[in-house]
Amino acid sequence: MKELETFLRDLPDIRPEAALAESIVRRVMAIRNRSMRTRRAVFATLAALSGLSVLPALYLSVREISNSSFASYLSLFLSDGSAAFGNWRELLFSLLESAPAVGAIAFLGTAFVFLISLKAFASYLPRRYKNSYRMSSI
Repeated sequence: MKELETFLRDLPDIRPEAALAESIVRRVMAIRNRSMRTRRAVFATLAALSGLSVLPALYLSVREISNSSFASYLSLFLSDGSAAFGNWRELLFSLLESAPAVGAIAFLGTAFVFLISLKAFASYLPRRYKNSYRMSSI
């Protein structure tokens, strides 16, 4: 072990020429910037598409709620407390049975994708834009 340490310590420092080192750094920075621009574009596109798809999903949810008896059961549950608490199990099962699951899943899924892609897009913004708006205080 001691011999290895001595050998490694006695090795000469090998450094590239200044122009080569500058060229390497410039190339690495260019690749990093291109990668960040690509990711930013992908996440911006994903945020825009999922943001646009939230509205049809919300429309589907509202339409399913109005077509099912979910709104009637919910209004009965909220308005008539004595009937609701007397037959709470049947009312709860009726609410669950008539709940518009497809519309709710579509809306919540697209909203989730929109928020995640918006967060990812914001993480790839340049630093000068990040300090303009404090999102951590919201």
